[in-house]
Amino acid sequence: TDDDSATSSEVVVVEVVNIPPIVRVKNVECRAYEQCVLDARTTIDSMNDIADLNYVWDLDTSVDSNGDGIRDNDADLTGARVEYMFKKEGKVTIKAIVWDENPEKPGSAKLVITVGAADRNIIQEAGALLAGEEASPIAQVGLVLILILLLVLVARRRENSAKAKNWQRDDLDDAFDRESNLESAHKKPASPPPGFVFEQALQIAPSSVDSGDISIDELLEGPKLPDSGLPDGWSMEQWQYYGHEWLNSQK
Repeated sequence: TDDDSATSSEVVVVEVVNIPPIVRVKNVECRAYEQCVLDARTTIDSMNDIADLNYVWDLDTSVDSNGDGIRDNDADLTGARVEYMFKKEGKVTIKAIVWDENPEKPGSAKLVITVGAADRNIIQEAGALLAGEEASPIAQVGLVLILILLLVLVARRRENSAKAKNWQRDDLDDAFDRESNLESAHKKPASPPPGFVFEQALQIAPSSVDSGDISIDELLEGPKLPDSGLPDGWSMEQWQYYGHEWLNSQK
């Protein structure tokens, strides 16, 4: 409008462009089999969008985990701050992808992490080689062979020990066994026969028995039974052991 009240107008189209988030990822040091913290909370965006940002993490840009043919757009984890346990040492490239209300124009940042060796002792290292995701077939086969060898050695040692015991037996051992068997065959009865006569017989000293009249065989086999038979209350075992003394007490 000028001073003559003449007017003119023109339409102007203004395009408001959404700026993608500026992704910032903290550097981090990690070890295998320990929790590694990935943090992108310092990402920058407009005040209207900062509270509603979406975060995804591609934990290895060399692997296409979702199978879409693109290796660096996988959503392996979600969240501004996440934790992950790497299971192999070495360098790995991760990628943080962040977007606001326009997912077609996300912001992203890559970070190369050097994953250190696992902090484990010798026993833990051996266990990892024998079981779990790090298990080595060669180590497992080797362990089986060692166990088989140990079993064979133990079996042979027992066999040799048994043979050595048999070799140590000689004539003296056989003679001792025969004598032991003979003694057990003529073992004294558990209790003497009852009766006053037998108690008198026990009071007679062994020296009073005329050893010249009794042979060794008679002592071992026992005396001949009297015509009246076994004394009352006697057993054959008792007669075999105490019979000579009973006969002497009757003289």
